[in-house]
Amino acid sequence: MWFFPSKFIRVKCSNGEMLVYKHVNEAFPLELKDIKNGFDANIDVSKHLKGRVKTQYETRIKELLFNIDEQNNSLMLNFRSVYVVFQGDPCNSHDYLKQQIGVLNRNNMQLNALKVKVKLLIEYAKAHPNNPEKLQPLYNEIIGEIDGVGVLARDAAQLEISENREAAKLWVGEKNDS
Repeated sequence: MWFFPSKFIRVKCSNGEMLVYKHVNEAFPLELKDIKNGFDANIDVSKHLKGRVKTQYETRIKELLFNIDEQNNSLMLNFRSVYVVFQGDPCNSHDYLKQQIGVLNRNNMQLNALKVKVKLLIEYAKAHPNNPEKLQPLYNEIIGEIDGVGVLARDAAQLEISENREAAKLWVGEKNDS
């Protein structure tokens, strides 16, 4: 067999026998040895950003990275919690396990899509170092997809208001000069 029997217990159910991990850490380890855990929350954003984009978006991008890493960790804990429930009564909670794994997989796919968008935002920031206005729509889209980010959403709105105020001042200033 491909597994180590000592990691499992055999449970006899009315519909047959089932193997269940003895310890949740065997099924879903918190730390994966020799594998980078989590999303690049420790990425040095400052070395990728330059110009006005750096001053206006460095902190915001770091907050996005931190939030995604936090959600990634939460997802792993949710997987573990679901498995602990399953361990308590594997015969009667097999359907629950399958249903919850489906939900968690969908959440994981959404999180992966967010990771791609943040990487795209960083690349876009590199490509437009002195044009932070070009980043705002993608930034707004990302924070709109992250659950529980009231602070980030508020900051994005404040940034947009500030940028619009500056644009209006420039426009009015230009109008008065002509």
